[in-house]
Amino acid sequence: MMIVVQVILWILLIVSIFLLIAVILLQEGKGGGLAEAFGGVGAETFGVKAAGINKFTSIVGAIFLALCIALTLFKPAPSNAPAIKDPSAFPNFNQPPPKPPK
Repeated sequence: MMIVVQVILWILLIVSIFLLIAVILLQEGKGGGLAEAFGGVGAETFGVKAAGINKFTSIVGAIFLALCIALTLFKPAPSNAPAIKDPSAFPNFNQPPPKPPK
């Protein structure tokens, strides 16, 4: 059941990422930016004025942040399986260093 929630959250996160990128790029900046490349229709794309698109950007940003927090809360518990199969292949840093020869 938890995996289904994670998949849904990941899908929503990816959709919100692309929506946030599109809305930010369509906003009219001081120099026009990418909004001018589309004929200056950035603010009118969603049928709202500039104040509306700024509010829409804030809402999508808040949804993005909430989805990131939700994914962190619903992450799977760590397993007890070792990360490496042969721990002796790596040095043990908990032991004191060997004494140099005299």
